[in-house]
Amino acid sequence: MNTAPGFQHQNPQQPNSHLLRSKLLPGMIVTVVAAVVALIAAALPFIQASYAGQSESESFFGIAFNGGRTFAGVLYIVAVLFLFLGTLTSYLKPTVGQMNRAGLTSIGGGVIGIVTVLLTMFVFNTEDGETLSEQLSMLSSFGADAGWGFGVWLLLITFIAGTVGGVLFYINARPFENVLREEQMRLTQNAPYPGQPGQAPGQAAPQQGQYPAQGQQNHPQAQQNQPGFGDPQSGQGGQSSQDQGGWQPNQPPQNQ
Repeated sequence: MNTAPGFQHQNPQQPNSHLLRSKLLPGMIVTVVAAVVALIAAALPFIQASYAGQSESESFFGIAFNGGRTFAGVLYIVAVLFLFLGTLTSYLKPTVGQMNRAGLTSIGGGVIGIVTVLLTMFVFNTEDGETLSEQLSMLSSFGADAGWGFGVWLLLITFIAGTVGGVLFYINARPFENVLREEQMRLTQNAPYPGQPGQAPGQAAPQQGQYPAQGQQNHPQAQQNQPGFGDPQSGQGGQSSQDQGGWQPNQPPQNQ
């Protein structure tokens, strides 16, 4: 089937951008919820110990910013921002070239969060030069009931869930971005020329009096061959000079 110039035939089986955008919603919700839960989990007990009826605990915020592990706190903030802003901003305002990066950003935020929690548990040292794992082992050797708090496991689960949400968003963002790019190209091609509704871009608008009449344009030679064409003395439609009574070379001069 022939289509009008400047218009492309759209395949009815091709999914539109609205349908594909709805598939981005689960991944976006998972990453945003994971970022919010990570803020709550960081305020819960990260380590806890009890001895002789007394118990103490400390959250991730206290360990990171008050225990000489500021770098761990900075990594945690970066991870939460990547999870929260990566998919949310791209879902609310989708643009070509940004959707895939948003999914990768959320995946990076989840991975950074997991690594941060593990480094805080087993690598980063306190002001005494010991890791948290070594301190808990020492307290346990003195008979105290020391171990990891609920905040550790909730943080790990949260960042793992955020990574999964970023993967879901990235998988569904690729076909959505392709369809979005095709729709933008179609709108650009079908955009009317300024001042001429429905006119294809790049086509100049004809001005009044620019083109000659059809008979004059198609038959210029026929008009030149007509009698009296181009004669400045012919008065009406190529009337010859013989009809005006003028002297001709083949006629004798008249006597006065």
